[in-house]
Amino acid sequence: MRCVAPSPERASGLCAGLPIALAMAVALTPAATTATPTKLFRAPSPGVQPFAVPRLAYDTYFWPGSNEVASYPVTLGVTSGVLPLEKLRLEVGLDVIVPTRDPLSLNAKLGTPEGAMFAGSPAVAVGLYEIGVTSATALDVVYAVAGKRTQFGAFAVGGYVGTGRLLRSSSGAVHRAGVLAGVALPPIAVGRPWLQRVQVRWDVVTGRNVIGATGGGLAFVFLPSLSALIGPVVFFDPAQQPGGVSWLWSVQLTVDLGAVSGPDAPWPGM
Repeated sequence: MRCVAPSPERASGLCAGLPIALAMAVALTPAATTATPTKLFRAPSPGVQPFAVPRLAYDTYFWPGSNEVASYPVTLGVTSGVLPLEKLRLEVGLDVIVPTRDPLSLNAKLGTPEGAMFAGSPAVAVGLYEIGVTSATALDVVYAVAGKRTQFGAFAVGGYVGTGRLLRSSSGAVHRAGVLAGVALPPIAVGRPWLQRVQVRWDVVTGRNVIGATGGGLAFVFLPSLSALIGPVVFFDPAQQPGGVSWLWSVQLTVDLGAVSGPDAPWPGM
């Protein structure tokens, strides 16, 4: 197995080709694209977690090839709705990113569901994610996004701006702002005891910075409260990624600890 060392901007130390060396490298790497607000695939969506329904998340990004070692630290997150209102929701979340030197990251989102402002109004949300506890990991991304469900699928579009100093290209140019967009096709009913529905999803975060990427794949709903997102993520500035790879495979598992069917189901409402 050949080990590819992370870029100088993202890590320190030399890669020895062993799992121990990889763990040391990612421990010194600022985490990105791993925070867990409610999302379509990997970018924040206009959905807001229902009141008093915690969502547990396990996110991992890794290189599936046999000749390189590259991965992001694992993200363990919990996000819950905390506002007991019908037309205005607020979720807050905490992520533990391991192994890293600064493992804590926060996120929050305030939004309205579809139809809350007027008949046919889209879902709208504003929020923050990648809120680092220390300056070494504080990307501090502020975003706004709107979305609408139709018979052809669910569509979302918005924008973001990073208030921290870390959103730069690998050449050092400032790239703090960009576009968020995504689509989820109508779910396909499977109706098996072990698999209820499957859905195709895709989204993008523009910008030549550490969070700039596009990703997509399949969302599997095994139970009303258990789902998984699986697919590749392609980066716009590979030099800032572990091993300098241009893409990583993503596996994201979520468990909702409460009823999430009907209008309370997370957007886009699988």
